[in-house]
Amino acid sequence: MNNIQKPINYSKLIKDLKDIIAQGAANIERVYKAQVIKTNWEVGRYLTETLPLDQSPSANNKKMIGRLAKEFGRTDNYFYELIKFYRIYPELPSNAGLSWSHYAVLLKIDDPQARQKYQILAVEKNISAKLLYGQIANDKVQDKDTRAQPAEPLQDIRGRLYHYQVAAPKDAESNTGTATLDLGFKIFRDIPLSKKSKLHAGHMVRVTRSDESKEIFCAKIANAHKAYLYTYVAIVERVVDGDSVPRKAAYEMRDGPSESTCRSRLQSALSGNGQNLLS
Repeated sequence: MNNIQKPINYSKLIKDLKDIIAQGAANIERVYKAQVIKTNWEVGRYLTETLPLDQSPSANNKKMIGRLAKEFGRTDNYFYELIKFYRIYPELPSNAGLSWSHYAVLLKIDDPQARQKYQILAVEKNISAKLLYGQIANDKVQDKDTRAQPAEPLQDIRGRLYHYQVAAPKDAESNTGTATLDLGFKIFRDIPLSKKSKLHAGHMVRVTRSDESKEIFCAKIANAHKAYLYTYVAIVERVVDGDSVPRKAAYEMRDGPSESTCRSRLQSALSGNGQNLLS
């Protein structure tokens, strides 16, 4: 009677088996991680004690590391990294949960206090080496932004009205007696030249109205800087969202035209008729 078999709970059976296997896999992974760290630490210790490698290793020791790299199918940096690992951690570290990948990230931090901070963070937050690397990189960017010098304030550079640059003079050689001025905004205007004028491309000029007719303009060489160029009269009609928005800007050559004239000249300029700017 005592040998009667109890019914098996299949669901419980599956769950218990999965737990056993998972626990075993976790133990294997934990032991493996610890063994990798211990092995790398032991290699670093042995190389440090055997080869007098300092911050500037001798040529012979460099050759030795190169031979070891070829012998074990590793890179030179692999062995130097293990040597650095031992020097930073002269006692075998016993931080549960950290893998060699974590220590490889921590070795890149030169500041001991910062390294200790991120090591504690990785253990307490149980974050992966990849996330740890991302956290360090993100903190560096934020720290750089915090320490960045404030931008210098913009300088209020005021130009001078009626000053322009000769784009392409058409002088006596072509017998046209005109010069092309660059008014800015891809607008150009030909103006007449006097017989004695010797304007060349690049010259800075000041444009005035002739005495005989206020509808005719002439240019005279001016002692001006490029910063003087492209300066115009502007009318602000309204302010939107705290930003000054010149709905219509007025451009003039001289004598301050009326508001209606300014508007008509701007409309002509916007329509592509640059000639009206000087008419």
